[in-house]
Amino acid sequence: MANRVLLWRHGQTDWNTVNRFQGHSDIPLNAVGMYQAKHAASILVGMQPTKIISSDLSRARDTAQALGDLTNLKVEIDIDLRETNGGLWEGKTGAENRAEDLQNFVRWIDGEDNPAALLVKNVVKLQLAQSVQSNEHWVN
Repeated sequence: MANRVLLWRHGQTDWNTVNRFQGHSDIPLNAVGMYQAKHAASILVGMQPTKIISSDLSRARDTAQALGDLTNLKVEIDIDLRETNGGLWEGKTGAENRAEDLQNFVRWIDGEDNPAALLVKNVVKLQLAQSVQSNEHWVN
């Protein structure tokens, strides 16, 4: 059987509920997020994973650990999977970031790279691609 890579987003945090940008801020799962992680894990266990890798942020680690608990697999931590650094946007809502930094916010929504690296979808994609290339052992 060929190796498969499954990308699974962390469960809900209190910052998610108010559209507050998280980035590197280590915001834990809330009660809904813990439920989501356990529910998703109960479904994903049927895919018979052989390895679980998570970023070091607690919301991602705890989400991954829900699957680890069902599979008896150790959750490996890779800091390269950490969400992109939101710079000055972290901790602020989308409305606040639009009000304070509209031009960069519009560029980010449009998928353009931001030279200040405050927040860029393309940076996340690039980081993930680089991590996969430099960590081929993930799928072995």
